[in-house]
Amino acid sequence: MKTIPRSSTFAFVVGVILLCLANNASAVTRTWTGAGDGTSWNNTGNWNGVLPGVNDDAVIPASAGSPTVISTAVAVRSLTCNRPLSMTGGSLALTASSSVSAALILSGGTFTVTGTGVSFTATGSTSLTDCTLNAQTGATVSFNTATSLTRVNLRATGGGKLLFPVATTYVSQAYRVDYFIQSSGAGSKIALPSLTSFIGNDAYFALTADTGGEVDLAGTIANVGTMTLSDAISTINVATVTSLQDTGVAATGGTINFPATTTLTRVNLVTTGGGKLLFPVATTYVSQAYRVDYVIHSSGSGSKIALPSLTSFIGNDAYFALTADTGGEVDLAGTIANVG
Repeated sequence: MKTIPRSSTFAFVVGVILLCLANNASAVTRTWTGAGDGTSWNNTGNWNGVLPGVNDDAVIPASAGSPTVISTAVAVRSLTCNRPLSMTGGSLALTASSSVSAALILSGGTFTVTGTGVSFTATGSTSLTDCTLNAQTGATVSFNTATSLTRVNLRATGGGKLLFPVATTYVSQAYRVDYFIQSSGAGSKIALPSLTSFIGNDAYFALTADTGGEVDLAGTIANVGTMTLSDAISTINVATVTSLQDTGVAATGGTINFPATTTLTRVNLVTTGGGKLLFPVATTYVSQAYRVDYVIHSSGSGSKIALPSLTSFIGNDAYFALTADTGGEVDLAGTIANVG
């Protein structure tokens, strides 16, 4: 067996140490000066000649003038921004705790925060339109002042959280464009607890909670193609939702309870695998539209759709089907009409 000389081993160890030191040295703070064009993130003159890299901490001090603009792919370790910031396209990825205290305008692109214990907080005025927001692997992303979301995709995975404590309006409508809200994985959460109005994009909108994820909604809900609870360990919290319109709701294994919902208009309801949809105070169910199919379907042992307080139930004639099979249950009350 060939023996490696001690001198070679020593040189190798020294090389590894130097490489580690070089990598650590590369993680530095890059501070915005605005000495270039004064607005573009990718203008090196605005960063004293060197753009922040994936291991760097970017600092943008408070200053007058136009917002700092991101329009291409940007990845840094952290961002501390005290100046207005705008993302019109591209992406911004963060892996350490960050904050924006001035105005934040996300009008395109993808914003992602990743990492256990990592937080991002926006405390200045915030505008969210035509963008995708991701919280991944335990990161918590808080938009503390955002009051509305327009055509915004939301994704929380791996214990990530997206929090919108004061948002009152969510609207995602555009011709033949897919939008989504997805919370996936234990501890993952998307919270919109102060909504008064939630409007999706009909068949082009999907809301899902799966494998332990949670979505919290409020107010009135309309035009959600599919609202799906995928299993018994996930949660869709709709405790203060007052009405559903032009929406499909499905539960597989888990339970969605609508304790404050009084009216359902053109709503499809489906439970499978022991899933339950409960409407304890709903008094009106109406599904009528020209040549549109609607369905109430409960299938599988333990599956249940409960509307025990109805006074009026109106289907859509030949375009309406109500079924319970293989152990499923449907509870109705009041007067029933136009069920095909």
